[in-house]
Amino acid sequence: MAATIPDEVLQEEDADRIPLRVVHHESDLSEAEKRFLVSVERGDYATVRKILEDYGPEMDINCTDPLSRTALLIAIENENLELVGLLVSYNVRVGDALLHAIKREFVGAVELLLNCTEDKTQY
Repeated sequence: MAATIPDEVLQEEDADRIPLRVVHHESDLSEAEKRFLVSVERGDYATVRKILEDYGPEMDINCTDPLSRTALLIAIENENLELVGLLVSYNVRVGDALLHAIKREFVGAVELLLNCTEDKTQY
């Protein structure tokens, strides 16, 4: 006969735990967003530009992959300055990408992002 654990004991044990939850599902992305992120990961400049031209307003260019990386962070991780420039020209959200570029010592991206944020603050 299997012993059962009273609900009170289960609730006490669960009170000390942080509940795990999925932050992001890949299925939340549209097909265009999936192709966009995969193309950025591959460094395929022509395809990324075409997707941005074709789906720009309809697509969330700040979408994230299952690792919660935006296209800009992926381009920085891969040290792809051309893609960083392209994404910035489409007004992608910079967020903490500058910090990532500094951490990776990706000087070209640091300069580009500093100029980008400087341009946005000058009115």
